Amino acid sequence: MEQPSEGFPSAEEVWEACARLPGLHVLEVTPGNINDYSCGAFSLVERDLEAVLSAEHAHVALQLLRKVGVPEAFRVREELVNYKKVSLHLHHQGTALERRLTQLATFFRTSEWNSDKTFYVHTPARAELSQARTQCKGRCEASYDARLLGKFLCGLPRHPRTPPPAGLAGLPRSLRSAALCRAAALALSSSGATPEVMGAVGPQAQELEEPIPPAFRGWHQGFLDAVAALPWPGHMRELVRLVCVCRGADKALRIRDELLRAQEAARRAVAVAEAVLEAVSAFPAPEDLAEEGADLGEDGPACREEAVEDGTAADGSMLGAPRPPSAHAPPEAFVEANPKMTAMAEAVRLRKHFNLLTGCLPFLREVSLWL
Repeated sequence: MEQPSEGFPSAEEVWEACARLPGLHVLEVTPGNINDYSCGAFSLVERDLEAVLSAEHAHVALQLLRKVGVPEAFRVREELVNYKKVSLHLHHQGTALERRLTQLATFFRTSEWNSDKTFYVHTPARAELSQARTQCKGRCEASYDARLLGKFLCGLPRHPRTPPPAGLAGLPRSLRSAALCRAAALALSSSGATPEVMGAVGPQAQELEEPIPPAFRGWHQGFLDAVAALPWPGHMRELVRLVCVCRGADKALRIRDELLRAQEAARRAVAVAEAVLEAVSAFPAPEDLAEEGADLGEDGPACREEAVEDGTAADGSMLGAPRPPSAHAPPEAFVEANPKMTAMAEAVRLRKHFNLLTGCLPFLREVSLWL
């Protein structure tokens, strides 16, 4: 048993004083009963420490907690709850818009056979709706990430010994927007991009595979170090730490650390999206190739016409099963694709990723700035 130090209450006296606090005993907190404690405000920490400690010791402890940013951490947590709710509302708006665009596109599932260019050309209305829906889908992926980050952060376990959610621990790879960036970078590398182009995209895309370094976890560790440095008996330092665990201060500080990791993950995704969009912009657009495709070769292969609602085929090529127009071209013209048709397929595939990132990037920028 630890002997009482001069000027400090003994461990037994601290235990008895804590027993008089409302609710469960703060020195008996465990991962199993942590949710039974009242929490969520710095005033609860003040109440407990002022009730158990002398006025002088309580003042020292509370000043230390203010110095390490505990009150600010509670305010950040409160704002994060509001952010989570707003993000959910915005995500629902985006998914509703995407659904309406999908429904609207069913009235424009038409393509026109161009006898001069010997391939199908989507009508302007269908092309415009396909691009709008794909961009809206990209935006919804970013808003999903924003809402999920808020949910993960607010739902961080209250006890420090409980591991964080897998999605939070796996940042930035667990972001949907990061998956869009990786897929776009892969499509870019397989489309014949020059080493110079991939040299600008590759290193940033690699960052999406690397975990956020521990250097981004400083608020919580700073709190632990400050409490450990108090020139007090061990049972007094443990009291301060456990009061912070029970009343949510420990969790609020860990939220600030995870918030920095989330910001870094969003920043990496933004950097890759910007680099990929700039690189894809240098490739010919499908409409440009269509204008140049009046002579697609001796066989005159037609562009495959069936596509899903966002303008992409199931394999991501944006070209569906071949449907030769018997009145315009012989079936054998569709058996083999010539290089120009292959170039068209690549251009359409890149345009899909371009549209997804075009919709995703603005919202993702807002997420990184807010965090």
